[in-house]
Amino acid sequence: MTSVYRTEMDTWQCLVSSEDPVCDRDWVFMEWRPDVPLADTWPDHMYVERLTRTMDTKTNSWPKGDLFEGPKSTFSLTPEAKLLLEPYLAPLGEFLPVTATHELWEWGPDQHERIPLTPPEPYWLFHCTHIIDKALDKKRCQNTYRSSVGGISLAGRYAFREHLIRDEFVFCLPYRHEHRFFITQNFVDLIDTLGLKGPGLRQLRTVDEPTPTT
Repeated sequence: MTSVYRTEMDTWQCLVSSEDPVCDRDWVFMEWRPDVPLADTWPDHMYVERLTRTMDTKTNSWPKGDLFEGPKSTFSLTPEAKLLLEPYLAPLGEFLPVTATHELWEWGPDQHERIPLTPPEPYWLFHCTHIIDKALDKKRCQNTYRSSVGGISLAGRYAFREHLIRDEFVFCLPYRHEHRFFITQNFVDLIDTLGLKGPGLRQLRTVDEPTPTT
């Protein structure tokens, strides 16, 4: 069976389309739908203003590695990683450029103090638009939580249709599923083969795994 992963989602990037602090914040709250390509409307200059991280991952530094988390149906990658992965990923989504501001920051432990971060070099977001509508076998999933639009928000054990994902690198479920961007073992193996590091991944439990015995 093909192993399937999600990014850890310990880090969130706050993106804005201007360095002006009173600019329109629409990009911060966007939904990153896989069925809505963004390349044609992506601003000429998109900036990352701050990071938001879970308390146990605060390091006062930009995430390390060639690939790291991005918003929802995305992950971030360095220019070097983009060059290596573009032949494999270009048919499956779009690459969107991001520049850091000169005042990149994150909240401190008390959520009141702004901690400055050293801005990274310009990087890229890979926005996955490759949707496999029937990849998830909803009837076989266990311990599921439904989203407000009728999809599955979370499952204790997932059930994927093997014949639809075995040859994939990355894929998305339709928009109605809250957690909809997935990475397969094929992509993990590709990253290792190319000598790249990251992103942080969490392997999903599936209904086909044996239940641990005590």
